[in-house]
Amino acid sequence: MLGFAAPLLAVGRLGDIIGRRKTLLIGTAIFALGSALCGAAESVSWLIAARAVQGLGASMFFANSLSIVSTAFPAEKRGVGIGAWSSTGTIGAAVGPLIGGLLTEYFSWRWFFLVNVPIALAAVALTLVAVPESRDPTVKRIDIAGFGAVTLGFVLLVMGIELVDNLGIRSPIIISLFASATLILITFCILESRIADPLLEFNLFASRSFLGSSGVTFLGNYVFGGLTFFMTLYLY
Repeated sequence: MLGFAAPLLAVGRLGDIIGRRKTLLIGTAIFALGSALCGAAESVSWLIAARAVQGLGASMFFANSLSIVSTAFPAEKRGVGIGAWSSTGTIGAAVGPLIGGLLTEYFSWRWFFLVNVPIALAAVALTLVAVPESRDPTVKRIDIAGFGAVTLGFVLLVMGIELVDNLGIRSPIIISLFASATLILITFCILESRIADPLLEFNLFASRSFLGSSGVTFLGNYVFGGLTFFMTLYLY
């Protein structure tokens, strides 16, 4: 999840600069490579590293897929395209664990990852045939300082959340991680408010519709993530 979430802002901006289709294709290829490495893993460290590669690839095609849909459909039909994009993701999230469970039960846990490779290759072929290239000509550069700040801030925050159960909330390590993450993310917000091409445009949150939809999306994903984790434990 960290490999997926941390680069999202930067790879979305990368798609604006070099082309969203190109970035999506690169991300899909990286995801396929990460899946193959996961399937071939011989140790836990290998598997974790390969999962990070998967996360990077997934962030590249996820961050650009909605932009591609938005530009591919005319304004009057854009809701249909976004609805199809959203429903496809929801169906995949529901069906994926079932298919993964069947593959693990009757074949091997490795096929839980290896099955992604042919699907990714098919996605590349379809993208090359059906998806036009698009970019944002007003964007000229990636905010490297902002990317470094938001990535490091998320890394420290997630590390603190992961370790708090073992070390306790009063541990100096946990306090240092949370304090550092807070300071770095505040620095990121200050940086983004002072440059011409920010990774995150905070004035978007002045729109009630954007703020409301973002809040609902956050709550939905937060609840879904928790349900997925605990349902896996109880059903097992």
